[in-house]
Amino acid sequence: MVLLLPHLNLDILQHEVHFLLITNGVFFFLISEEINLLLKVVFLLSDNSFRLKYTFAIMTPRDENTNQ
Repeated sequence: MVLLLPHLNLDILQHEVHFLLITNGVFFFLISEEINLLLKVVFLLSDNSFRLKYTFAIMTPRDENTNQ
């Protein structure tokens, strides 16, 4: 089982995640620098089992010309 989360911080609400690779059933996300990824990751680790619970939301940059 492989988990690669380069430079992942516990407080990543204001950070950009560019690469997420999880081989466990295989989830693969490649996020461009233009997209902010809101990612909350909870790690559960026990003797010989590794579980990853994750939720994510993709938020595009705000358009300065609209009221979004």
